[in-house]
Amino acid sequence: SGSGALDAGFDLHFGRASHFCLIDLESEAIETVANPAVSASSGAGIQAAQLMGQHAVNAVISGSFGPKAFQALNTAGITMYAVPNGDSLIVGDVLAQMKAGGLQPLDTPSHGGHAQGKH
Repeated sequence: SGSGALDAGFDLHFGRASHFCLIDLESEAIETVANPAVSASSGAGIQAAQLMGQHAVNAVISGSFGPKAFQALNTAGITMYAVPNGDSLIVGDVLAQMKAGGLQPLDTPSHGGHAQGKH
């Protein structure tokens, strides 16, 4: 998400999101964390996955996960959820979908990765 607020736009690209909103679903406490890999020339998904591991998250929600990010998150025991593509998603709407059980965990990467020219 851009600013980290619940009304901020939701970035559909996991490794290239400018910020992450870390939300405790029980207390609804929110922490905004900048993504240092946002402009990395390569490996942004892996670096973002490592950042999530450093913050001990249990799950991540994105529009897409490449194979390297998927493997890194999966190895760390972090569950991945994908939202349907949409132009006007905001963080609060995605959170509401998650709480309502409207998001399903992924068991495979959602695209082939940028190295293969696919996305």
